[in-house]
Amino acid sequence: MIKPSEYSDTQALGLTDGVDDISFNALTPSASVGDIVNDILDPIQQRYSGESVFLDSGMWQAMLDGTRQRPYLDLQIFPNSNAVRLPVVNKDYDLFADMGKFYEHLEVDGDFSIGGEITSDFKVQGAMRFSRFIDEKTSNHTIELDDKSKIIHIKPSGAYVELFLPSSGLDEGFFFEVVNLEEGKYTKISPMQGTLQAKGNGLSQKYSAATVYWTGTHWHAIGDLTPTV
Repeated sequence: MIKPSEYSDTQALGLTDGVDDISFNALTPSASVGDIVNDILDPIQQRYSGESVFLDSGMWQAMLDGTRQRPYLDLQIFPNSNAVRLPVVNKDYDLFADMGKFYEHLEVDGDFSIGGEITSDFKVQGAMRFSRFIDEKTSNHTIELDDKSKIIHIKPSGAYVELFLPSSGLDEGFFFEVVNLEEGKYTKISPMQGTLQAKGNGLSQKYSAATVYWTGTHWHAIGDLTPTV
Protein backbone atom coordinates (compact mmCIF):
# COMPACT_ATOMS: atom_id res chain seq x y z
CA MET A 1 0.00 0.00 0.00
CA ILE A 2 1.34 3.38 -0.99
CA LYS A 3 1.07 5.90 1.83
CA PRO A 4 1.26 9.67 1.40
CA SER A 5 4.31 11.40 2.79
CA GLU A 6 3.84 12.18 6.41
CA TYR A 7 4.19 15.85 7.24
CA SER A 8 3.33 17.17 10.64
CA ASP A 9 4.01 20.91 10.31
CA THR A 10 0.90 23.08 10.18
CA GLN A 11 1.05 26.14 7.96
CA ALA A 12 -1.17 29.19 8.28
CA LEU A 13 -1.59 32.19 6.04
CA GLY A 14 -1.03 35.47 7.83
CA LEU A 15 -2.16 38.88 6.54
CA THR A 16 -1.35 42.04 8.46
CA ASP A 17 -2.53 45.39 7.13
CA GLY A 18 -1.14 48.83 7.84
CA VAL A 19 -0.29 52.30 6.55
CA ASP A 20 3.12 53.93 6.77
CA ASP A 21 5.59 56.21 5.05
CA ILE A 22 8.77 54.22 5.73
CA SER A 23 9.89 50.65 5.24
CA PHE A 24 10.78 49.14 8.58
CA ASN A 25 14.01 47.19 8.74
CA ALA A 26 13.32 45.94 12.25
CA LEU A 27 12.00 42.63 11.00
CA THR A 28 15.37 41.14 10.11
CA PRO A 29 16.57 37.55 10.14
CA SER A 30 17.75 36.26 13.47
CA ALA A 31 21.40 35.37 13.95
CA SER A 32 20.52 31.75 13.33
CA VAL A 33 19.25 31.52 9.77
CA GLY A 34 17.55 28.15 9.70
CA ASP A 35 17.85 25.24 7.35
CA ILE A 36 15.57 24.42 4.49
CA VAL A 37 12.70 22.55 6.16
CA ASN A 38 12.42 19.56 3.83
CA ASP A 39 12.30 18.52 0.21
CA ILE A 40 8.56 19.15 -0.08
CA LEU A 41 8.64 22.87 0.60
CA ASP A 42 9.99 25.39 -1.85
CA PRO A 43 13.75 25.66 -1.21
CA ILE A 44 13.64 29.46 -0.79
CA GLN A 45 11.34 29.09 2.20
CA GLN A 46 13.36 28.99 5.39
CA ARG A 47 12.60 28.55 9.04
CA TYR A 48 13.86 31.30 11.33
CA SER A 49 14.22 31.01 15.07
CA GLY A 50 12.41 33.40 17.37
CA GLU A 51 9.82 35.93 16.29
CA SER A 52 12.00 37.66 13.70
CA VAL A 53 11.41 37.03 10.02
CA PHE A 54 12.91 38.59 6.93
CA LEU A 55 10.55 41.23 5.51
CA ASP A 56 10.80 41.69 1.76
CA SER A 57 9.32 45.18 1.23
CA GLY A 58 11.05 46.09 -2.02
CA MET A 59 7.88 46.41 -4.10
CA TRP A 60 6.10 48.51 -1.50
CA GLN A 61 9.14 50.63 -0.66
CA ALA A 62 9.76 51.47 -4.32
CA MET A 63 6.34 53.10 -4.50
CA LEU A 64 6.52 55.26 -1.37
CA ASP A 65 7.34 58.43 -3.36
CA GLY A 66 8.83 60.46 -0.57
CA THR A 67 7.12 60.57 2.81
CA ARG A 68 3.59 59.84 1.60
CA GLN A 69 1.49 57.42 3.59
CA ARG A 70 0.99 54.14 1.73
CA PRO A 71 -1.26 51.21 2.61
CA TYR A 72 0.12 47.67 2.63
CA LEU A 73 -0.52 44.05 3.46
CA ASP A 74 2.22 41.93 5.07
CA LEU A 75 1.81 38.41 3.71
CA GLN A 76 3.41 35.41 5.41
CA ILE A 77 2.90 31.67 5.42
CA PHE A 78 3.67 30.44 8.94
CA PRO A 79 6.01 29.05 10.01
CA ASN A 80 8.20 28.46 6.98
CA SER A 81 8.21 31.53 4.82
CA ASN A 82 9.55 35.04 4.50
CA ALA A 83 7.10 37.90 4.90
CA VAL A 84 6.31 40.02 1.83
CA ARG A 85 4.96 43.56 2.12
CA LEU A 86 2.55 44.23 -0.74
CA PRO A 87 1.05 47.56 -1.80
CA VAL A 88 -2.72 47.48 -1.57
CA VAL A 89 -3.02 49.14 -4.98
CA ASN A 90 -0.27 48.80 -7.50
CA LYS A 91 -0.64 51.21 -10.44
CA ASP A 92 0.87 54.45 -9.15
CA TYR A 93 -1.59 54.11 -6.28
CA ASP A 94 -4.49 55.02 -8.54
CA LEU A 95 -7.94 53.99 -7.40
CA PHE A 96 -10.30 52.53 -9.98
CA ALA A 97 -13.98 52.10 -9.12
CA ASP A 98 -17.35 52.08 -10.85
CA MET A 99 -19.19 53.59 -7.91
CA GLY A 100 -18.25 54.81 -4.48
CA LYS A 101 -19.70 56.09 -1.25
CA PHE A 102 -17.74 57.90 1.45
CA TYR A 103 -19.19 57.90 4.95
CA GLU A 104 -16.48 60.19 6.32
CA HIS A 105 -14.81 63.28 4.85
CA LEU A 106 -12.79 63.16 1.63
CA GLU A 107 -9.55 65.16 1.54
CA VAL A 108 -7.63 65.77 -1.69
CA ASP A 109 -4.14 67.26 -1.38
CA GLY A 110 -3.61 67.71 -5.12
CA ASP A 111 -5.78 68.92 -7.98
CA PHE A 112 -9.30 67.53 -8.30
CA SER A 113 -10.56 67.24 -11.87
CA ILE A 114 -13.80 65.87 -13.31
CA GLY A 115 -13.93 64.54 -16.85
CA GLY A 116 -17.71 64.83 -17.10
CA GLU A 117 -20.15 67.47 -15.98
CA ILE A 118 -21.51 68.49 -12.61
CA THR A 119 -25.24 68.70 -13.24
CA SER A 120 -28.29 69.50 -11.15
CA ASP A 121 -28.10 65.96 -9.77
CA PHE A 122 -24.99 67.01 -7.86
CA LYS A 123 -26.22 67.81 -4.35
CA VAL A 124 -24.34 69.20 -1.39
CA GLN A 125 -25.81 68.68 2.05
CA GLY A 126 -24.47 71.51 4.13
CA ALA A 127 -22.13 74.31 3.08
CA MET A 128 -19.77 74.10 0.13
CA ARG A 129 -16.78 76.34 0.84
CA PHE A 130 -13.82 77.19 -1.33
CA SER A 131 -11.37 80.03 -1.86
CA ARG A 132 -10.45 81.91 -5.04
CA PHE A 133 -6.95 82.97 -5.98
CA ILE A 134 -6.44 86.75 -5.95
CA ASP A 135 -3.76 88.15 -8.22
CA GLU A 136 -2.58 91.74 -8.68
CA LYS A 137 -1.47 93.37 -11.92
CA THR A 138 0.21 96.75 -12.18
CA SER A 139 1.15 96.52 -15.88
CA ASN A 140 -0.12 94.96 -19.10
CA HIS A 141 -0.78 91.23 -18.93
CA THR A 142 -1.76 88.45 -21.35
CA ILE A 143 -4.33 86.11 -19.85
CA GLU A 144 -3.08 82.51 -19.56
CA LEU A 145 -4.33 79.16 -18.33
CA ASP A 146 -3.07 79.86 -14.79
CA ASP A 147 -5.50 82.79 -14.56
CA LYS A 148 -8.55 80.50 -14.71
CA SER A 149 -11.22 81.52 -12.12
CA LYS A 150 -8.89 84.10 -10.52
CA ILE A 151 -9.94 87.47 -9.19
CA ILE A 152 -7.49 89.91 -10.77
CA HIS A 153 -6.95 93.21 -8.97
CA ILE A 154 -5.76 96.00 -11.26
CA LYS A 155 -3.52 98.70 -9.74
CA PRO A 156 -1.96 100.49 -12.73
CA SER A 157 1.53 101.87 -12.25
CA GLY A 158 0.75 104.14 -15.22
CA ALA A 159 -2.51 105.49 -16.60
CA TYR A 160 -4.05 102.07 -17.26
CA VAL A 161 -3.49 98.31 -17.49
CA GLU A 162 -4.44 96.39 -20.62
CA LEU A 163 -5.45 92.73 -20.35
CA PHE A 164 -4.90 90.82 -23.60
CA LEU A 165 -7.23 87.87 -24.27
CA PRO A 166 -5.74 85.01 -26.34
CA SER A 167 -7.70 83.26 -29.09
CA SER A 168 -6.44 79.71 -28.42
CA GLY A 169 -5.13 77.45 -25.69
CA LEU A 170 -8.11 77.85 -23.33
CA ASP A 171 -11.12 75.60 -22.82
CA GLU A 172 -14.68 76.68 -23.40
CA GLY A 173 -16.04 78.16 -20.17
CA PHE A 174 -12.67 79.60 -19.06
CA PHE A 175 -13.34 82.70 -17.00
CA PHE A 176 -11.82 85.21 -14.61
CA GLU A 177 -12.99 88.31 -12.76
CA VAL A 178 -11.25 91.66 -12.86
CA VAL A 179 -11.55 94.63 -10.48
CA ASN A 180 -10.24 98.14 -11.12
CA LEU A 181 -8.87 99.46 -7.81
CA GLU A 182 -7.35 102.87 -8.60
CA GLU A 183 -9.18 106.20 -8.80
CA GLY A 184 -8.59 108.07 -12.08
CA LYS A 185 -7.10 105.03 -13.80
CA TYR A 186 -8.71 102.33 -15.88
CA THR A 187 -8.50 98.76 -17.09
CA LYS A 188 -8.74 97.91 -20.78
CA ILE A 189 -9.78 94.40 -21.92
CA SER A 190 -8.57 93.56 -25.44
CA PRO A 191 -9.07 90.29 -27.36
CA MET A 192 -6.03 89.44 -29.47
CA GLN A 193 -8.43 88.51 -32.29
CA GLY A 194 -11.95 89.76 -32.88
CA THR A 195 -13.86 92.04 -30.54
CA LEU A 196 -15.09 91.68 -26.98
CA GLN A 197 -18.77 90.75 -26.90
CA ALA A 198 -19.86 93.24 -24.21
CA LYS A 199 -21.38 96.68 -23.73
CA GLY A 200 -17.88 98.07 -23.24
CA ASN A 201 -14.25 97.03 -23.14
CA GLY A 202 -13.00 98.75 -20.02
CA LEU A 203 -13.41 99.52 -16.33
CA SER A 204 -13.09 103.24 -15.73
CA GLN A 205 -14.21 103.73 -12.13
CA LYS A 206 -12.68 102.66 -8.84
CA TYR A 207 -14.08 99.27 -7.72
CA SER A 208 -15.78 98.68 -11.05
CA ALA A 209 -15.61 94.98 -11.92
CA ALA A 210 -16.41 92.48 -14.67
CA THR A 211 -16.57 88.75 -15.33
CA VAL A 212 -14.78 87.79 -18.55
CA TYR A 213 -15.34 84.38 -20.17
CA TRP A 214 -14.43 82.43 -23.32
CA THR A 215 -17.04 80.47 -25.32
CA GLY A 216 -14.51 78.68 -27.50
CA THR A 217 -15.00 81.17 -30.35
CA HIS A 218 -15.53 84.57 -28.71
CA TRP A 219 -14.72 86.49 -25.54
CA HIS A 220 -17.66 87.89 -23.58
CA ALA A 221 -17.83 90.13 -20.51
CA ILE A 222 -20.50 91.25 -18.11
CA GLY A 223 -20.26 93.90 -15.41
CA ASP A 224 -19.43 97.58 -14.98
CA LEU A 225 -18.06 97.98 -18.50
CA THR A 226 -17.74 101.23 -20.45
CA PRO A 227 -16.19 101.96 -23.86
CA THR A 228 -12.52 102.97 -23.84
CA VAL A 229 -10.29 104.31 -26.56
